[in-house]
Amino acid sequence: MRKMIFTVTLLLAVFCSIAQSSGSITVGGDLDKFYPVTFNDGGWDNNVPTKLIIGRSNVHENETWRGSLMAEFSFHTYVVGHTSNFIDVMIKNDVFSWTENTMKKFIAGWVDPTYGPGIRGIIIWLRGGGVTYHYTSNFSVDPVVYDGVQNALPFNNSGTASYSYKTQADRYVNSLGYTWGTHHNFLGNVGIDVALPAEKLEVNGKIRAQEIKVQSGPWPDYVFKKVIHYLNLTM
Repeated sequence: MRKMIFTVTLLLAVFCSIAQSSGSITVGGDLDKFYPVTFNDGGWDNNVPTKLIIGRSNVHENETWRGSLMAEFSFHTYVVGHTSNFIDVMIKNDVFSWTENTMKKFIAGWVDPTYGPGIRGIIIWLRGGGVTYHYTSNFSVDPVVYDGVQNALPFNNSGTASYSYKTQADRYVNSLGYTWGTHHNFLGNVGIDVALPAEKLEVNGKIRAQEIKVQSGPWPDYVFKKVIHYLNLTM
């Protein structure tokens, strides 16, 4: 019995060591540009999401005050029609540049390019200029850097699309928190700076928006009427 337990434990350890992947990459090119890096969806054939961590613990790695980063990507790719695909991201990164009065972001965007033939994975745009990134994943991800030095730009995905560098982060990138796919549904109450929200949405502070859409049904619209009345009085 003990021999069997030992054998099973050994096999599990070997399997985990094979499945897990870790290493580092350095993205060349220019410091003010973000370059596409491909990461394979190693968990796809194992029926689980691929979980990728990209990190830079030392803010002085590569040069003084280059910046630190912790980012987690959980994803499952589309692969020409398998519609359980998603990309969820958490980013805690950057170092504030007092001279430029802005955050020095490391990640400018990501995309699932698997709507056609080509790679089975995702593309992440990472800051170049000789920045080193360390990665760990539950499956093999085999990163490939397209910075015009290690591999040519743009990256052509089997003729379906081409991807070049970015000069700024896309609007959907939250560099100080979570980005969940494209749709967010909350079954309970949501509070912003409110510990125990009593309504579907409670905000303890100001709200800024480019547009507010008011719909009369199927829920009661008396709350929105008060808001519109207030806006009319203040305009």
